[in-house]
Amino acid sequence: MSQRSHIVYVSSDGMMEPLGTSQVLRYVRALAGRGAWRFTVVSLEKGADRAERDGEREEELARRLAAEGIGWERGDYDGSGGPAAAARNVARLRALLRGVKASGPVDLVHARSYVAASVARSLGLRYLFDIRGYWVDERLEQGRWFDGALRLKLARAWERDLYQQSAAVVSLTAEAAEEIKQGKFGPWPVDREVEVIPTCVDYGEFGLGGPGDAGVVPAPVRERLRGALVVGMVGAVSQAYCVEASVRLFEQVLARRPDAHLLCLTRQAPALLAILEKARLDPARYTITSARHDEMASWLALMDWGLLLREEAPSHRAAMPTKLAEFFASGVRPIQWGCNREVRRWVERAQSGVVLEDLSEAELRRAAEVIASSERCMHTALKARWMTQAHFDLSEGVRRYAGIYERLLGQREQLRVLFLTEGKTVPASRYRVEQLVPHLEARGIRCEVRAAYGEGYNRLGDGGTARVIKLAQSLKRVPWAFSAADYDVVFLQRLALPFSGAPEALAAARNPRAVFDVDDAIFRGPDGGEDKRGARAFEQACRSVAHVICGNEYIGAHVPAGVPTSVIPTVVDTRRFRPAAHRPGGPVVVGWMGTRSNFKSLELAAPLLRRLVEEREDVVVRLISNGEFLPLKGVERVEQRAWSAEREVAELQGFDVGIMPLPENAVTKGKCGFKLLLYMACGVPVVASAVGANRTILEGSRAGVLADTPHDFEEGLRELIDSPQLRVRMGRRGRRRVEEQFSVEAVIDRYVAILQEVAGLETHSEAAGGWLRAAGG
Repeated sequence: MSQRSHIVYVSSDGMMEPLGTSQVLRYVRALAGRGAWRFTVVSLEKGADRAERDGEREEELARRLAAEGIGWERGDYDGSGGPAAAARNVARLRALLRGVKASGPVDLVHARSYVAASVARSLGLRYLFDIRGYWVDERLEQGRWFDGALRLKLARAWERDLYQQSAAVVSLTAEAAEEIKQGKFGPWPVDREVEVIPTCVDYGEFGLGGPGDAGVVPAPVRERLRGALVVGMVGAVSQAYCVEASVRLFEQVLARRPDAHLLCLTRQAPALLAILEKARLDPARYTITSARHDEMASWLALMDWGLLLREEAPSHRAAMPTKLAEFFASGVRPIQWGCNREVRRWVERAQSGVVLEDLSEAELRRAAEVIASSERCMHTALKARWMTQAHFDLSEGVRRYAGIYERLLGQREQLRVLFLTEGKTVPASRYRVEQLVPHLEARGIRCEVRAAYGEGYNRLGDGGTARVIKLAQSLKRVPWAFSAADYDVVFLQRLALPFSGAPEALAAARNPRAVFDVDDAIFRGPDGGEDKRGARAFEQACRSVAHVICGNEYIGAHVPAGVPTSVIPTVVDTRRFRPAAHRPGGPVVVGWMGTRSNFKSLELAAPLLRRLVEEREDVVVRLISNGEFLPLKGVERVEQRAWSAEREVAELQGFDVGIMPLPENAVTKGKCGFKLLLYMACGVPVVASAVGANRTILEGSRAGVLADTPHDFEEGLRELIDSPQLRVRMGRRGRRRVEEQFSVEAVIDRYVAILQEVAGLETHSEAAGGWLRAAGG
């Protein structure tokens, strides 16, 4: 077992403050869960936070972090202001870090801010400089500290030294990163990294519509905001933010929309109240309150628009407000001016907010007209969320930080994994291997995929000749198995032969570090009956390998006892499969997508689908497959289209309701419900038979209809056809459920941990808890 590197994360922001919770602890916990590093957090905490509930809150947080293997050394923050207080804070952080250093080796300091970097530099420790902004420029703009030429000269020399001595730099913006690389702080070596990681948020937490207020928002406030056009003002009341201009803009909105309400979330209520009273704004038209970080999603769910007017200044070229990501994730439309060009570009790219050219009264009136006249559109909010998630989601930030740590510490995992799959266009291969590969490679795992057959799979029928061709293609995996020893892990996706586990046993004999992945009840016959050969093949493959990954619990229950087994559902790449930005009008499209091997299941719904199109001219049935469904061939308003990888997403986006009928037998209990997940990822409400994984996916989600009987299936489908509002609500819930539980991002770290475990690398046991188990144990 290799010794894990020790990373000390130093922050002058307290971990009990919203910023520390969202922008430090969220990252540290996720990175610690990867198991490659051991973390200690060093921070200064405000007295009011430490005294909360007589210190119980602090102790609770310390216990939670310790349970996750994270140390926490903290001291008191001096908030009196000025250089003297700053010097005291530096001395306290230095004493804490010196104590950590004395207790054992420190491999890297993650220095969050200039102060933290200065402390690490003074102790001769290697540090990652996470700049969070241009600190000296900020003080200059505020007229603080560096008013004399000598002071400024010394500050610039100190600043330059912090950059020059850093191991690497993290910037919030690409603009600042480019300035650093171009020599803003002295010559920059080409091999010294400057990574861009903005202020990210958990898009799963800040979902559209929020998590429900769950008692967070007081009833009087909810009632006050009911039916209002809510404009949000979030964060600090400082000279960096144009609070007076924001109030003037709101007054212009209020003149056009008497129902407008200003919802202010700040810890500086007295300062903001003074500004609002000076403007003589009617107290009935605004609410001032504060919110903890874990409450923000509930409050943002109440907002239609979010104010983001910020002064333009040299220091702001390196700034990226956290509230921008929170707005995008929550469907709040930003009202933007200033800060830097990058913030503006993101608002323009998302196409959901309004950008001001200046703060003149004429421009404020123009923006107010847009705000007052634009109704909230769910499709626009969804589009903004999708277009920004890849940059601002917490999971992306965690991935980038992990990459920096690996490169700085020389720990970039270079596992070589050989994937042997059925075929490039076989659904199971595409979704259980192909779509995972880019994400695995981004985590340092080198992947080689060998597919038994390629594009021709979808052109083969089900006759005898086709079966012979498929068998011949599958036999390619036998000679490939001989090369398994050349890799750290061999990943066997499904059986090569339906009647024998010999190819899998051969691969495992060549390389015992083998994983067997199965997403169907291959131990049963096509009709769900007993299949002795299939069962023997399944058992032989399972007993040969080091680990089995199953698509659902039903399959997992059939893995022989004692074989390490994980249950990981087939998941969706939610960045590719997403709702349409705009749904066209016209008939309601009831859709089904699947291979011809699933036509037997579709036959259950054929009589109902025929009745629907015969009775109603406002309904179209659309079937997407690699074959023709004969029971509905030639029926008016039944469209049958050939499946293609290029058109797949667009076809799903064209559905208004997705269906998944299934008979109940041993085979269907082994299905993974992937069809449902594709529908839901595209924001399409579903009607599904209550069989196998369908129950797991839908129960409690209110994202569709789970039908126990044919009558329930028909009743639920007709209700969705008749109610556009219900379709939208269920589609939104389905999308959120897939993002949180059935997306690539939700499971990719499980795959990484399994591959590392099988390869004999160290993994963090907590990361595997809850999903790694011994079958039958």
